[in-house]
Amino acid sequence: MAREGQSHPTQKVPTVLAYLPKGDTFRWGYQAEGMENVVRGVKLLLDKSKEVLFRPAIESELIIKGLDRAPVGIAGEYLKSLFAHNKDILDRHGIDKLMRSMNVQYILTVSGSLVSRSHRPDQTSCMLCRFKSKPFV
Repeated sequence: MAREGQSHPTQKVPTVLAYLPKGDTFRWGYQAEGMENVVRGVKLLLDKSKEVLFRPAIESELIIKGLDRAPVGIAGEYLKSLFAHNKDILDRHGIDKLMRSMNVQYILTVSGSLVSRSHRPDQTSCMLCRFKSKPFV
């Protein structure tokens, strides 16, 4: 669906994950519809100093514990899959070679409360998926 003022549709990023029964792989976006172990709101779970009030994130925390994983690991897997998904889209459109010659940067937004911390889970997530993480300004 095109946004107002745009002539072309914008890509939507899947934000819902559902882990398969073994817990080692997941489906996301429309693939996760109707599945058990649906994880939402992982970003909210990265800051342990804040009380989470978003019900889907609270339910997701229980699912993540049941998978014997940590929210930071789930976030890292999500970012890694997101990067691979973006690369696949570029490959399909024949832009992959051009993109390899460019300095591409991905920007991850985080809660303001995480910015002032010396150890930030968002940076750990980036490291888990092999993104280079730079300090926030």
